[in-house]
This record gives sequence, structure tokens and C-alpha cells, in this order.
Amino acid sequence: MAVAASERRLKNGGRHPTIGTTRLAGWKTMTDKKILLVDDEVDVLRVFARALGKIGYTVYTAVRGSAALEILRNETIQVMFFDLNMPEMNGLELCRRVRKEFPTAVIHAVTGYAPLFELAACREAGFDHYYTKPVELDVLIAAAESAFEKMERGRSSKPSTVA
Repeated sequence: MAVAASERRLKNGGRHPTIGTTRLAGWKTMTDKKILLVDDEVDVLRVFARALGKIGYTVYTAVRGSAALEILRNETIQVMFFDLNMPEMNGLELCRRVRKEFPTAVIHAVTGYAPLFELAACREAGFDHYYTKPVELDVLIAAAESAFEKMERGRSSKPSTVA
């Protein structure tokens, strides 16, 4: 029964719908801003996904690393939050795999087991930022906003080519 609980998917195939759209420079709408949350604690996923969805992000969730990789095979997502202590594949291994395929993604580590996962190991795996649970929702939202702003600055600084 414990496995069944961890396998539960959130409504809408594991993805929370967004509420409304907001136009921002360089992005067609807020719904173009996709976030992937990976945590084996379904309640944590629900809280984070609801908060990010309410402000307009399209949020995808997974309870296992393999499910996250499957989502990334079908969706282009550039902002991610991974729990570190998960069965099957921990967040460090997931980050290493994702970083190979998405080198410009902004990937955040989120853990309740700080002594087990040192900051240096997270940096080596490819995480951009490290947060210890419980994470305040305002901090999570600010991290997502900062990540999208960073990507926007990167896009606007690239020279355009004319054919």
C-alpha cells in the first residue's frame, strides 16, 4: 500500500494547470514557463505545485526520478526542483542525468536530509541552488522567478542573426 501512495499521480496526469496568464518580456505567456518538481512525498508536491500554479506557472510533478526523466523526454522544461533523498534514484543521480541533456537548465536541490547531502556533492552533480526543507513558499517562488529571469537575460544577450 505504501508503494501505491507514492505512485499516486496528481490531477491532470501529474501536471497542475495554471491559473491565468501574464505576458512578460521574451515569454509568450506565463504558461510558457514550465517547472518540474520531483519529490517522493506527494503532499510536498501538492503544496509546491499549487503555490507555483496559482501564480501562473505550468507545473509538472513526479514522485520518482524515472518518471521525471519520462516527462523530460516529452516536454521542454528549464526550471526544476529535485528532492535529494528518494528511492530508486536519488536527486544527485537525477541531476547528473538531466544536466547531460539540459546543460542550461536551472536545477534546485531541496532536501530534509542536509547532513546526508553536502553542498559540494550537490554542486558536483550540477545543482545550481540548494535548499533545506521546510522551504518557505516565498523562497521557492523567488527561486523560480529568479531562474526565469536568468534565462531571459541569457536570451536577450545573445546576438541575433539575420539570414
